Amino acid sequence: MKGFKYLVCLFFMLTAALYLKGQGNLLLPLKKVPVNTINYEQGLLNNETATIITDTLGFTWISTTTGLQRYNGYTLENIDPVVDQDTIRIRSRVYIYGLKNGNLWISCKKGVLEYNPFTNAFKNIIPVIYNADEVFAILPLSETPEGIWCLKKGAGMVIFDKRGKLKKAVPSINTKILDGIIRSDFVKSSSSIANNRDHIFIRTSLNSILDYNTTTHRYEVMKPNEEIFSITCNNYFLYIDMRQRISKYRISDKKFINDYPFNNITRQIVVSGTVYAIGNNRVIASVNDKVIEFDADLNNAKLLTTFNGRPMLLTGSVEHIYHDAFERIWLLTNDDIKRIQDKEIPFGYLKYPDAPNNFVRCLYFDKQTGQLLAGCINGGLQVYDSASNPLWHDPLQTNDFKDILAIDKLSTNTYLVITWSRGWYLLDLAKRKLTPFNFLADEDLKRHLYENTFSSNTQRLNDSTLLVASFPMFFVAFSVAIN
Repeated sequence: MKGFKYLVCLFFMLTAALYLKGQGNLLLPLKKVPVNTINYEQGLLNNETATIITDTLGFTWISTTTGLQRYNGYTLENIDPVVDQDTIRIRSRVYIYGLKNGNLWISCKKGVLEYNPFTNAFKNIIPVIYNADEVFAILPLSETPEGIWCLKKGAGMVIFDKRGKLKKAVPSINTKILDGIIRSDFVKSSSSIANNRDHIFIRTSLNSILDYNTTTHRYEVMKPNEEIFSITCNNYFLYIDMRQRISKYRISDKKFINDYPFNNITRQIVVSGTVYAIGNNRVIASVNDKVIEFDADLNNAKLLTTFNGRPMLLTGSVEHIYHDAFERIWLLTNDDIKRIQDKEIPFGYLKYPDAPNNFVRCLYFDKQTGQLLAGCINGGLQVYDSASNPLWHDPLQTNDFKDILAIDKLSTNTYLVITWSRGWYLLDLAKRKLTPFNFLADEDLKRHLYENTFSSNTQRLNDSTLLVASFPMFFVAFSVAIN
């Protein structure tokens, strides 16, 4: 009788396993990662996100179908650029490209806006006349020593210099096909553009990829035999995400290397996917609602989950993947944005529980008192004990006193606090009292100091002299004589 019960239990266990397998859940090793979700609670305009990029200061810019936003790590700020005192109201998607000098090119209805994160200023570097039904007419693709390669409506592939001046047109396929890329949803909804130091790849249709060699100015067309979802590349290989597999090709001769079939991941019909190469060593891909990490050879697949082992996505799918210089992986889904911290965040443990922002940008440790002073961007001043416990109920912040870049001690209880474009202050820590520190009569020098964006930019020479680095690169030295 016991043997019969055992066989019945085994039968039901096998049946359940087969059922789960039939539902599309195949076993993969798990990689648990810290995940933050960004949605309407953080101010996301809508869930139809288009492009994303992080600037050199760590702010992440997000284009949605109804506007441009900037994320500071806690909340989203709506951005309407001001150019020559005129406000450009962005109410449609834009395309954002990062230049090597740290500036951003933002393609919109008005043309290409250039944003300088060091001066926090915009200028319309390539003005265009637009049609009401167009979102933009120029699509930046790659920066080489020749200039910035772009698709331009009616002109095909062209090269601009860094000042926005058109240098030359590059031989290309039918201009109407490239105009269709600019207007289409390819750029909005999937990773259809990839580039490295010598190549630009563009998915021009569901089964066609255009390869531009930026060194020889020649192009060729690749035609895989499956529907293409997305493409990505590193310096040596091209990865093509298709309906049934991810395939790897050597860029130099377009030789097929290997692939990873999706039936190793799911038994369900694959209806969406995207792929992103992180350097030359890793590849991240989405398959329906799953997010997978591979090595560069498409081996050692791991299913990414939250720290508690839950699926990365409960509903929907990933439409775009992006990895920034701060070791964060961003997933643009059709429901929200997921941010995966690929490495531990410096000072991430410093938090005021009720503060809307804990984006710490600078620190000063007072050895005499054992207190740690932390300055936040888009936030105020925080004070902690030596065990990282908050010493105040809330940060010290006013409308003028925020965006703190540097802190240094001047006397027993007085500190110099430098903010981003909001002036310098003297802080009496015991009284939580701020006093504007206006010691310069030269307005030009004052402007350079106040527009500085360098964090932790002070260096003490001795008990009475402090050096302060500013933009452009020069140092201001002043003597400290405060009682």
